[in-house]
Amino acid sequence: MILSLEHNFIFVHVPKTAGSAMTKHLEPLGLPQTRPFWRSLSRKLPTVEKPGKAYLRQHDTALKIMTKLSPEVFHKFHRFAVVRNPYDHAVSHYEFMKTYRHKKYARAIAGLDFEGYLHYRMQPAGLFEKTFVRLPNQSYYLTDPSGEMLVNRVMKFETLDTDWADLTAFLKLPSMSLARINQSQSKPKNRSYQSYYNDTTKALVDQIYDADFARFGYDRDL
Repeated sequence: MILSLEHNFIFVHVPKTAGSAMTKHLEPLGLPQTRPFWRSLSRKLPTVEKPGKAYLRQHDTALKIMTKLSPEVFHKFHRFAVVRNPYDHAVSHYEFMKTYRHKKYARAIAGLDFEGYLHYRMQPAGLFEKTFVRLPNQSYYLTDPSGEMLVNRVMKFETLDTDWADLTAFLKLPSMSLARINQSQSKPKNRSYQSYYNDTTKALVDQIYDADFARFGYDRDL
């Protein structure tokens, strides 16, 4: 999540959608997200705070951001995010989790095949487990409980160069090229995401990402 007062935008960072590359360019334009104890505490309280005071985290949902800032303030910003083909997104998260910084979860996922990972991901999260471990679909990060979109602009990983150029032109930012950052290191470079799928794994991803296929216009054909 990056919030810029100067350029009037909020970037909602959906995990595993080239957000690290965008953060590299957008973070210098946004408010610093320092983390003194009182700010970490205040983010958990149901209180509205001004943009310059609120502490918001990297993968906070659009709903969380709106609740913290208030709908009136939130909707004054240009709000955008990136999404990705669900079949590709699931593979990216699976491979990334094998080298996740929390070794407990990395070992657990590394010991599972892709089908096992999908079943694992669909289980309820533990009490202190991070949302990233059993990742919801991408719509979870961008909608309210009724399913209404909370961002103005949805960019796509597959057309990101063009979408990024349109965004920077709209925000009147200098032209900047994106470089891939934080790619999944365990995935063989020449292996396609389609090769991970059979009838069972496709059906599981169709279930996990059901809302994304409808909302973002992705085809259920591998």
